[in-house]
Amino acid sequence: MKSLEGQLEKQTQTREALQKLIDALKSQITLTKEEGELKLKEETQKRIEVSRQFQSTMEELTSLMESNTTQNSKLREENASLAEQMTTLIGQYEHREKEMASR
Repeated sequence: MKSLEGQLEKQTQTREALQKLIDALKSQITLTKEEGELKLKEETQKRIEVSRQFQSTMEELTSLMESNTTQNSKLREENASLAEQMTTLIGQYEHREKEMASR
C-alpha cells in the first residue's frame, strides 16, 4: 500500500513538474510571438518611412529636372538670339569694311 501511495505521489509530482514545464514553454512561445510581431511592426514602419523618403526625393528630382529643362530652353533661346545678333553685327562690319575699302 505504501509502495502504491509512493508511486502515486511520484506520478503526481512528475505531472506537476511537466505542467510547470508546459506552462513555461507556453509563456516562452507567447513571448517569442510577441517579439516577432513587434519586429514586424518596426520593420513595416521602417519600410513605410523609406518609401516616403524615396517618394519625396523623387518629387524633388522631378522638380529639379523640370526647372533645369525650363532654364536650358531659355538659355538655348538666348544663345540663338545672341548668335543671330552676332551674325547681324558681323554682316554689318563686313559691309562697312567693303564700303571703306571701296572709297
